[in-house]
Amino acid sequence: MQFPLTLKSCTYYAAIFLFISTFSFSLPALSQATVQQEHILVLYDSAALTPWKNSYSDALLSNLAGMQGPLSNSIIYYEYLGLQGPRSDELIAYLKYKQQVSPASIVISTLTLTANLLFDEGDSIYPQAKKLYVLPSQQTQDAVVAKGDPNSKILQSIYGRSIRKTLEVMEQSVPMLENIYIISGQSNLELEFLKVAQGYLANRQSVIETHFLTGLTPAEILSEVTEFKANSAIMVMMYQEDRLGHRYKTTDITSRLLNLASAPIFTPFDVAYIDGVIGGNFNNTQATADATWDIIKAMTENQPIDTVSTTDSQYIFDQQQLQRWGIDETLLPAGSLVLNRNLNFIELYPRELFTLIIALVALIALIMHLKIKEGILKRQKTLFESVISSISDAILLTDTDDKIFALNSSAATLFGLSSSQLLGLKSNTLLHQDTQINDSLLIASTASPDDSKPRLSIYTKSNGSNFYGETLSKEIITEDGEVLGNFALIRDVSKRLSEEEEHRQGQKMEALGNLAGGIAHDFNNILGVIIGYTELSLVEKTPQSPRANLKSILKATSRAKSLINQIMTFSRDSKVDQKPIDLAKTLNETLKMIRVSIPNHTKLITNIERHGKPIFGVKIQIQQIIMNLTTNAYQAIPDTGGIIEVSLTRLFCKADTHLSHGVLIPGNYSVLCVKDNGSGMDTKTATRIFEPSFTTKHSAQGSGMGLAILYKLIKNHGAILDLSTELKLGTCIKIYFKEVDADIPLRPDKEPLSSIKGNNRHILLVDDEIDLLYPMTNLLTNIGFKVTAFGEPIKAIAYAKRHPEVFDIIFTDQKMPNTTGIQLIKEIRKFCPQLPAIICTGYSEELYKSQITDLDSLTILKKPSSIEEISHSIDAVLQKNQSLSLPIPPS
Repeated sequence: MQFPLTLKSCTYYAAIFLFISTFSFSLPALSQATVQQEHILVLYDSAALTPWKNSYSDALLSNLAGMQGPLSNSIIYYEYLGLQGPRSDELIAYLKYKQQVSPASIVISTLTLTANLLFDEGDSIYPQAKKLYVLPSQQTQDAVVAKGDPNSKILQSIYGRSIRKTLEVMEQSVPMLENIYIISGQSNLELEFLKVAQGYLANRQSVIETHFLTGLTPAEILSEVTEFKANSAIMVMMYQEDRLGHRYKTTDITSRLLNLASAPIFTPFDVAYIDGVIGGNFNNTQATADATWDIIKAMTENQPIDTVSTTDSQYIFDQQQLQRWGIDETLLPAGSLVLNRNLNFIELYPRELFTLIIALVALIALIMHLKIKEGILKRQKTLFESVISSISDAILLTDTDDKIFALNSSAATLFGLSSSQLLGLKSNTLLHQDTQINDSLLIASTASPDDSKPRLSIYTKSNGSNFYGETLSKEIITEDGEVLGNFALIRDVSKRLSEEEEHRQGQKMEALGNLAGGIAHDFNNILGVIIGYTELSLVEKTPQSPRANLKSILKATSRAKSLINQIMTFSRDSKVDQKPIDLAKTLNETLKMIRVSIPNHTKLITNIERHGKPIFGVKIQIQQIIMNLTTNAYQAIPDTGGIIEVSLTRLFCKADTHLSHGVLIPGNYSVLCVKDNGSGMDTKTATRIFEPSFTTKHSAQGSGMGLAILYKLIKNHGAILDLSTELKLGTCIKIYFKEVDADIPLRPDKEPLSSIKGNNRHILLVDDEIDLLYPMTNLLTNIGFKVTAFGEPIKAIAYAKRHPEVFDIIFTDQKMPNTTGIQLIKEIRKFCPQLPAIICTGYSEELYKSQITDLDSLTILKKPSSIEEISHSIDAVLQKNQSLSLPIPPS
């Protein structure tokens, strides 16, 4: 912050600080009087919390939390200085006074501006303190070295090296590259990084044209993107401040570019790397924090140490993005880490590929012999038919007009036609007619560019039934390059897909059954509350009691609504965005429901740490993971009894750690562990439990998870699974969830709503349920709305037709006899086209997306809803409709 202080005000603030600091520092001094503490002061240039500051501060504290030895008692505190403009004498005086009353033993400057302050004024402000310059500019670094102060050390940045290496790999790997666009912010640090890139590009000999977009606003950058030249690549530097002084997160700019830019995006900074970016050469803030502590340790132990650089950087790339932009992996630097690898067809189907190769070899041999000798045609044909007839999958060969000229017996059996009926047909006539031919190409002349990947198509048999066929096609080409036709291998996978779907639904229903057991227990309690207070209201005669009882009933119904939403969310397949969630709270809630399902002979022990950071996830999916882990655990315990231990702990991982099903990278993790002393598994069984069709359970025990769906949910959350098991001794499954940064808050609970006054706005209310229509009409009228209610949709339509101008909004139920809310709205809008509407339904909004695409000013409200929620929804729709209808002012 800035310090526009006079001498008098400076003295005032210093007195306050003296009182606070004396009180705060006296407590640890009393309790640890015999322990030597290092007071470490970290200087930042301003109060603006950039991603780098947050990451570096978190990394310093994380290292300190896991530290042992004398430095574990260190105290870290921060000073946020206003160094964007000229330094004030009051600021220097203030810092000197703070050092006198609360002396720091080690002072750390970060980046350029604080390094310049520490070099210029450090001897007068901090005369006895050791000084550490973290990532200073080259000019400041040279000045510190020339000064030769033994109490001053330097942590040199290799961000410059990462920038140069990233530019180098861009020029070497991007096909036909002609233009490089470099996007950078305009803060002092960002301009320093930009100078590194400019210096590298100025000294190289290349015909590639370079364009610098420095300090532009996000809108200006996105406007420039649409004008980018062909054969371009983009490099996103650190972008935290534009030319107008507005601040941003670098990832925000990167994500906007991904939606518009038709060019590959690289970056040398880990804080700018998100899904969709190809990658680059990274040097992360965790490595900087690790090196900082190494230097502090050497300084406190008086070990010799001079200029130190952060650890070596690493090339990291995304394989999906490399493939998208046609970048050959062989052009990447040796040792590059390539993420998101996909297994190809060769790795998935080695036997089928071997069979295909044999068939192709036989086919090519046949074609060559046909051209050379007609006399041996019969023998070659017999050989060829023998080879393809031995293959259980259907094989079709077509000419350049896509007509079938050869097939095996499996093809005739699969399609239910004789060989003579199939010969001469065009292969695309076998496809299901509703299938897009471009999306499910069988043997058309434009074969797949990646012949190793099969295509899933829908085919029609002679009896009219359809089946899913996994198809692999290949062009038949002579040595001279002449295309003779196409070869296709088709496998009927309908049964496999059906079994997988049944298995997945079975797993889901079993998990839903476990959930329902716990929910039924809670729901019975809620019903007990409602019945109890209702009966109490009927017998009590005190005037105030019924009102209090009704509040309790309303609170119980709110809990019931939450349980219903939980079941509906769990039972449907809709995709839900991941949000920060409290894993400890979610685990406790789920275990409460699970306890009623666990047999009496099984003991459940829990150990849940509550001080962890949130994780990114979907709450209902996390609950599914917990329920299926515990279900598998108690089903593995014999009738003689056993123990299930469920724990949640925290772990800081310092280096890459190999687990049974993945590699744990450095960072903070919340570790969910479910352990049982049941039957356990042998090594052979343990290696197969994640296969979709594999289960260790008998039919009487249900389908079981087979752990396949569980494993998929774990991977969707970016978590790592570790399995340890031994026959007759039990099983332990640990799931490592990556914790989110501290600056991402949990979603707060919603504040209670209050009703919004109706101001005599007129509602057309339609609901066939009279028991709902009467109280709804009175509640809306009570808060100031004018209501015209109908229990029959036909009468509502007729009334609205006679009075098209009187209503402000339609509020209707969706499911009614002989019609729906959507149909009612469409009928009324034939003569009231601008009338906004709300549909109240007990079903998901997803059910109606296909039906409401042509309806504007429509909101879906889920049942049941309170009068507060209803009034807020009505007000929001009316306000939105009013703003949309306002005239556009002249420019």
